[in-house]
Amino acid sequence: MNNRIFEIVNDDELKQQYQQLIKAVNDFNKNKTKRLTICPTMAGSENAEIMIVGRAINGWCPIKRVCDDNDDNTESVQKQILEMVNRCGKCNLDWVVGKNYYNKCQENNCPYAIKQKNEDKREKKSAFWRFAKLIVKKYFENKKKEFIEGEWQKEIIWTNLYKASYEDGGNPKGFYNAQKNMCDDMLKREIKLYQPEAIFFITETNHRTNNKEIDFSWFVEQDFPNTYELLRDNNCKCKVYVTKRPECRKIEEVYNEKKSLN
Repeated sequence: MNNRIFEIVNDDELKQQYQQLIKAVNDFNKNKTKRLTICPTMAGSENAEIMIVGRAINGWCPIKRVCDDNDDNTESVQKQILEMVNRCGKCNLDWVVGKNYYNKCQENNCPYAIKQKNEDKREKKSAFWRFAKLIVKKYFENKKKEFIEGEWQKEIIWTNLYKASYEDGGNPKGFYNAQKNMCDDMLKREIKLYQPEAIFFITETNHRTNNKEIDFSWFVEQDFPNTYELLRDNNCKCKVYVTKRPECRKIEEVYNEKKSLN
């Protein structure tokens, strides 16, 4: 792993925030009726310029069973998370394009290698990652930089609003509420550490509150106030956009309908 990413994932404040997050979700899940997963932020390279923010991991994660009956020690779990980021950082986000990810992880003795059948590309199976690819391509066009097929994932820092989930999927409102304060502080810290040039929240959702249609810009202001304050600050140098989820839509249209948050 390059030195910059190593320093970020070992940032004392960020590690403390992981501890707080793990404690919060463990307390919420105190009866251990379901197992939990946590997905840390992953950067394609130390030069990645675009942060992609999803909504929640919904069960998917290379770290399984974060809260087992036999292992609910916060420090142990946190060490496991950082170990995964440190080791898999060598692999970057190559698994998105199916670039011998499993073999590379095996070579690096990474215990969290994700075996993909026939090295399938996530970008082919996932609208989310096809859209992320389009974002990079458009970004490069605007900056008159060369877009290289199979290398675009190196330009991405991937994270989510909510970093913890039930292992078998599902994100009920109570589970959101249990972690949102910690996740707000973590996202704000990650933005400061990674210093992306652009952030795309692929998260917009229209829903009704008091019979009024609202969108994600209202949602992040209410539930992620610390992050929102940072992004709206005049000193914030990165461009911030909000888009709809790309599932069941034409990704070009979703991109063209993006909204600027600052």
